[in-house]
Amino acid sequence: PRSLHPLYTNEHVGTKAVRCFNSKNGLVAIYVEAADANSVTKRVADIEYDLQPLPRGTHGYDPAEECRPCTGEELAHAFCTSDLVTRGIIHGVENSEELHVSQLTVRITKLIRHTTEDGYYKDIESNSVDNSVEENVKEIKLNVAEHCGVTHGVGEFVFMARRKLGDLTIKCAPRLEDWAVLINKLSEEGKAHCVLRS
Repeated sequence: PRSLHPLYTNEHVGTKAVRCFNSKNGLVAIYVEAADANSVTKRVADIEYDLQPLPRGTHGYDPAEECRPCTGEELAHAFCTSDLVTRGIIHGVENSEELHVSQLTVRITKLIRHTTEDGYYKDIESNSVDNSVEENVKEIKLNVAEHCGVTHGVGEFVFMARRKLGDLTIKCAPRLEDWAVLINKLSEEGKAHCVLRS
């Protein structure tokens, strides 16, 4: 509060830099100043933002919050509201220190639902894959915060991701067998927000 946090400096020229910070009472001010007042060189910085409410009962951003496994209720909500829901196998994990993210390469085994960047919604029952990049893509890149320490997991997962600053970021990723058990439980209890599938 009442202090400036550097988001972008001359070292970031030409790179995509992601910075997270909290608002103060729901307000944020961005202060921009010229790097060199005597320079005639024009520099342009594109700024995109993604607003996320803090979880109920919290007063500040907790980095560990985005790393913890989702509860059953959160899984059901994520399944119904995510931009991407797909079954897949982790093919590789690559860390990007510059962007503070780990990027998972996921081999898709079944694409369940997908919302493209332009808002067009697809609900896919078959095994045909329609990624936001191009038709018949068999792999997709998904981001997760680097501090979560994601490793190469064995087995098939159900990935639920939302679009964040142009990239798909994982919200929840249960193992397929755990998700199948949860579907039956939530359906029996009538607690599903939509038709849950695996």
